[in-house]
Amino acid sequence: MFANLKLNARFVYLFIEFSASSFFSMMFVVTSLYEATVAGLTPVQLILVGTTLEISAFLFEVPTGIVADVYSRRSSIIIGYVLMGVGFLVEGFFPFFASILLAQVIWGLGYTFTSGASQAWITDEIGEEDANKLFLHARQIGLFASLIGMGLATLVGANNVALPIQVGAVGVILIGLTLMVIMPETQFHPIPREDRNTWQHMWHTFNLGMDTVRAKPRLMSIVGWVFSTVSTAKVLIVCGSSICSIHFSCPSYSAIIK
Repeated sequence: MFANLKLNARFVYLFIEFSASSFFSMMFVVTSLYEATVAGLTPVQLILVGTTLEISAFLFEVPTGIVADVYSRRSSIIIGYVLMGVGFLVEGFFPFFASILLAQVIWGLGYTFTSGASQAWITDEIGEEDANKLFLHARQIGLFASLIGMGLATLVGANNVALPIQVGAVGVILIGLTLMVIMPETQFHPIPREDRNTWQHMWHTFNLGMDTVRAKPRLMSIVGWVFSTVSTAKVLIVCGSSICSIHFSCPSYSAIIK
């Protein structure tokens, strides 16, 4: 239907990097402040929100990866951006703990659809050597776009903290819809079943990692330090005059490895 509107793959990849970096930066700048002030979440609830996002991304990583590996990387990317936008839209318009948790699940699901898919898509389209050069250029553009997003968040959210999240969410959805029109896919080949990432592969990799850690006393010390840091982290939310800060305390790593 939109065959004649497809653009050059390099331009499309740079478009994704610029627009996504701008809109996500716009939302991320105010998300914590929004959750702590407008939604009124407690420190424990803030931790649960982040935990829900991480668990969702972990659980959905394999099943959504099958879409990109078997059916279409283009479709996976489009679905991902639409879902991520919907997730942030839910959070931006419904400042309640339950709705924000739901938003994390939706946004986490959407993220897994795009995780690695954009890089794999452009590598298929232009080749690995050209893609590696493009990644560096895209990274530079993404950093510049992030600064633009931060500035827009300051302007848009001056009187309404929720507005940058709402605007950014709509923007992310529009990325997905735009890609439906302009994104080509001419070099995709489904990955053979034996090479696909599965739960069995992940569990096997996890077991190999644990065996390595157990065999190296210093690695055990590092793992212990990480868990100690997480368990002793203290989250202090200080809200006043639209200021929100988070302070962490952790043990000295140097004291562990001596």
